Parts: sequence; structure tokens; C-alpha cells
Amino acid sequence: MVRWLCVILTLTVGAVASAFAQQNDPTRPPVDAVTPVSSAEAADIQLSQIIYSDLKKLALINDKRVKEGDRVGGFTVSEILPNKVYLDRSGERITLSVFQPLTELKSGAEQ
Repeated sequence: MVRWLCVILTLTVGAVASAFAQQNDPTRPPVDAVTPVSSAEAADIQLSQIIYSDLKKLALINDKRVKEGDRVGGFTVSEILPNKVYLDRSGERITLSVFQPLTELKSGAEQ
């Protein structure tokens, strides 16, 4: 009886710890990083990389280098920041994000 209670307790603790670890993954993009667009449009626009410096602001979207003002999938690249890219179309704005930088983490992680 005690052995079965230990097994059940171990499985329960493991499941809870696993679920908690998935919610606090620092490399996971924030939930509000992308404004909802149709699934077809979202599948057509994929941000792979951002190159950001004082001299150069580029993003790699759909395997194509783009800069501010370029068009991608019917959207205009309105702004490129170190960790996100804003795309605009007819008053609609979507945000593409690679990941949240360590300096902006809001969980209790040490920096």
C-alpha cells in the first residue's frame, strides 16, 4: 500500500513540475507577442533572425532579408527592434518575435 502511494505521489509531483517548467521557459515567446491573424497568413510569415545595430536593422522573414519599409506577405515592415519586428497593413499591426531577451525577463531569474 505504501509503495503504491509513493508511486502515485512521484507521478503527480513529476507531472506538476513538468507543467510548471513549460510555463516558465525563458526562450518561449511571450503569449502577447503576436496579434492574431488568420492561420494562413501566420503560416506565410515566419521571422528567423534579427540583425540590429546602430548601422544596420535587418530581419530575415520567409528566408528573405528585409529592412524597414519593405513589404512581406501584404504587410509593410514598419519597425525592426532588437527582439521584435512590427508589420502593418491597413491599420492592422502584427508583432513577430524571435524570443524575449534576458534583460527583459520578468520571472525571478537571475541576470
